Amino acid sequence: MSHRAAAWVAWSLVVLSVVLLVGGIALAQMTLSTTQERPYYGPADAVLFLATVLTFSVVGAIIASRQSRNAIGWIFCGIGLVMGITSLAGGYAEYRLAAGSGPGSLAETAAWFASW
Repeated sequence: MSHRAAAWVAWSLVVLSVVLLVGGIALAQMTLSTTQERPYYGPADAVLFLATVLTFSVVGAIIASRQSRNAIGWIFCGIGLVMGITSLAGGYAEYRLAAGSGPGSLAETAAWFASW
């Protein structure tokens, strides 16, 4: 992979990770408006997850964009991406179940993935 392509992919993964995390937080906040239970993300949890995802993703992107053969950079980008997907899956599962639509195959799969 060329240096330019590696940098583009690495920074795209950062953006994707943050978008997924923000989507999960938004779904959790929408769930909070429909139920009185404890939300999937409180304010402190949201800040902690955002800081963790940004730390792993940005450090990974810096390493991967400068040394594209270094596996640690790509692993860090992957950790940020998995945390973003987990956030979105958990927020979606909780939103779907709190809305009273009952468990569906996608909601059950999302809840299963978020429970890892």
